[in-house]
Amino acid sequence: HEITYLSGTDDDVTGMPSGESQVLEGTTKTVSDATPERYGYIFNGWKTEDVTVTDGSFTMPDTNVVFTAQWTKNENLWHKVTFKARKNGAIETGDKTEFEDILHGTKWSEAGITVPDTIADFGYVFDKWEPNIPNGNTAIEKDLTYKATFKKDTRKLHEITYLSGTDDDVTGMPS
Repeated sequence: HEITYLSGTDDDVTGMPSGESQVLEGTTKTVSDATPERYGYIFNGWKTEDVTVTDGSFTMPDTNVVFTAQWTKNENLWHKVTFKARKNGAIETGDKTEFEDILHGTKWSEAGITVPDTIADFGYVFDKWEPNIPNGNTAIEKDLTYKATFKKDTRKLHEITYLSGTDDDVTGMPS
């Protein structure tokens, strides 16, 4: 029979133990003490449904045994990018404003982040994001918050008046 160790993920994992083949039923075996490594995660041990492990050992059954690595996120290596609006404007309704579970060192262009659209209040225009949105090659190395800023619209606004050209009452004039 065989003893197999699986990483339990499609991510790159180093330090995986080798399995064993041609293990006889009834043999006392020790679970590998290897500690595999997966970036962004902490190894929590081996899990199996095939045998009962006591003090790191088990008796080989009359079947193959599979151990799967168990992982938890290393919260220090996962980040969030948030977008907010300062006064005099808003983020477009329905646009995503938080992007979570971004692994430390991920490039901005590979993080799946979409900068939301902004809506300026009347009399204002979008100015910029603070801080500036980084280029695609910038690595995300901490939680980040970007705030949309708005400035007074300095374009000349004019009032339009429609005249009928007569002193008579006229209906249907635009208001």
